[in-house]
Amino acid sequence: MRHDLLVGILSLWPWVAQAQAPERTPGREELTRRLDSLVEASTTELHLAGVSVVVLQGNDTLVSRAAGYADLENGVPADLGTVYRIGSITKQFTAAAILQQVDKGAIALDDRIRKYLPECSGRCGETTIRQLLNHTSGIKNFTDLGDPFLAVSSQDLAQHDVLALVTQRPLDFAPGSRWSYNNSGYYLLGVILERVTSQPYAEYLEDHVWRPAGLTDTQYCDGRTLIPHRAHGYDAIGSRFVNAGHLSTTVPFSAAGLCSTAGDLVRWARALGSGRVVSRSAYQLMTTPSGAARRAEQPYGFGAWITQSKGRRYISTFGQMDGFNAVLWDTPTDSLIIAVLSNTSGTGTVTLGRQLSSVLLGIAAPSIEKTEDEAPPALTPLTEIERNRYVGRYRLPAIRDGDPELGGSVTLRVFEENGRLTAQLTGDRPERLVALGEHSFGFLERPDVRLSFFLRQGRAGRVRIAGPDGAAEGPRIGSR
Repeated sequence: MRHDLLVGILSLWPWVAQAQAPERTPGREELTRRLDSLVEASTTELHLAGVSVVVLQGNDTLVSRAAGYADLENGVPADLGTVYRIGSITKQFTAAAILQQVDKGAIALDDRIRKYLPECSGRCGETTIRQLLNHTSGIKNFTDLGDPFLAVSSQDLAQHDVLALVTQRPLDFAPGSRWSYNNSGYYLLGVILERVTSQPYAEYLEDHVWRPAGLTDTQYCDGRTLIPHRAHGYDAIGSRFVNAGHLSTTVPFSAAGLCSTAGDLVRWARALGSGRVVSRSAYQLMTTPSGAARRAEQPYGFGAWITQSKGRRYISTFGQMDGFNAVLWDTPTDSLIIAVLSNTSGTGTVTLGRQLSSVLLGIAAPSIEKTEDEAPPALTPLTEIERNRYVGRYRLPAIRDGDPELGGSVTLRVFEENGRLTAQLTGDRPERLVALGEHSFGFLERPDVRLSFFLRQGRAGRVRIAGPDGAAEGPRIGSR
């Protein structure tokens, strides 16, 4: 559900790697060996508890491999049957289900959502189905709420309680005028789907989405249901692992509530593009950014980012939540699909996907440094005056294809909440900062990510963010 802290800045996949020097194209046997070795090394070099990977090019499965552990405490190895939470990749399934109803004429893309959600009164009800699908509705994103969201994120909430988090708040901007990643919109789409079809969300997907796509291991991640081969989620602290916090499935729901396997995700991407799930005209809508979503720093269709670069077209989906991260990349130009799933928080799947694609594209893979043990940062209190030095909005570059001129930007917001300093990238959940001294801060739950502020006349004018996958720097653009 989280819009990865560094993914938006560093890794939406025409890859930084394409700027590197070309290598000779390896033969089929050598290619498979190199890809397999990257997967095997990822558990130590990228510090992933477990990982499962499938790479399909045309009808040729180049990689079908797992490494590490699905359950560290009980020593259960990860394999190709391991089931992971896939976070926001769920959105692509939700978008497809809604477009099935559009194909049937039960829903129109430009319907006002008050038609289906009387709870959304006023300006909320004026937003459209299309604007929910492409994140241009302006409805308040519940993962941006800070404490009100965090207080309930681990609880199994009734639908009306989650709706109250969203529908009773003012819009962030006029519908259709801007793009902003929004989990609330996809939650509302799930509710609308249930009301239109008179079926529970998971039941509808099983009957009309997963079965036509030939998926056998994709399901709703109900915390109370026994799911065979389900992976346990972990956070990495240096080279140590700890159990990740619990996020209830009822809160992410149709925005980030599904589980799957690497094999199923590859089958899903192939089925979705072949017309087996939605009509070809509906798929064209899904993969064609429009309006404010086309002008976004990372153009967005319905449930996926759509990128054109150097003659290639990329359809990219990412899932990031407590204890899990996943990527699914479909490059129709090369008939190439990559699915990487892990039961470890962070951006390791993105880095591994970038390494795999580098080999496949015949160019040098990025170097990876092994993670050293790192203790959680100490909590050093700051005074209100000290905290106010850093509060504001900062613009950071979104690099594409190794060329910042193609990128656009993302926004980092730093704010004070209950006497503590908190940081949040657009679409990400808020994360508590801890002072390390010399205007540098760590993230409480991820000490391998650092923020460094550069002061001018006693107030921060620039910020630099650095983590295992790279760094980016940008100016302060606003006070709040």
